Amino acid sequence: MPDTSPDLVSQLPEPILTELGRVIATWSHVEQMFDMLYQHRVALQGGHEAELDDPRLALMGQGFGRRVAALRQNFENSDLPDEVRRACDRALSRSISLRRKRDFLAHGVMNVAVKSAEPYEPFSDRVHLIFKSWRNQKPHQMVHLTLADMQKTRERMTRLWVELIELQSRVWYLARPHRLHHAINAARYQSTVGLVRYNAPNRNAQPPASAISGVISNSSGS
Repeated sequence: MPDTSPDLVSQLPEPILTELGRVIATWSHVEQMFDMLYQHRVALQGGHEAELDDPRLALMGQGFGRRVAALRQNFENSDLPDEVRRACDRALSRSISLRRKRDFLAHGVMNVAVKSAEPYEPFSDRVHLIFKSWRNQKPHQMVHLTLADMQKTRERMTRLWVELIELQSRVWYLARPHRLHHAINAARYQSTVGLVRYNAPNRNAQPPASAISGVISNSSGS
């Protein structure tokens, strides 16, 4: 039998739907880098490797806000230089803000924003979005969300991704400044292959030249 179920988003602008997917996919990369830093500093208490059945990894299942608070406290109580601790505080504050943006976009209900009723003409670069978080008693949020707003959010997420990688690398290799650039390259390369068994960047192995060249060109512009 043919599928006769309705396409609930068929009337929404295609560029909006495409950008929504890009935002959600970008945030997944950001949260992966946060998880790697949290796992190293908090769950493994400075360790670099664990099997998946390690009971310490149960901390990875805590809510995002609790993990951010724990990582912030870990850095505040550390003997790392003030500059690194301030960088961590800024990155974590941005993580909370952008996680809320991601939830707003991922869980908000999008509807067509109408430019004209007679004749009917919808906007091609914006939608009407309704969002309600049941974690609080605040009223529903209702906004006109533009494509440009979504693109700016994604760009901010990408910059945060770079910040978290560089912060992670500085924490791991602070005592070895001559290895810092390689650490950044290795951490960025590692983020592209996922995390099953967690390892710090191998101090002897080099990522593929193609990966390094791409990272260096990206970092020079960030």
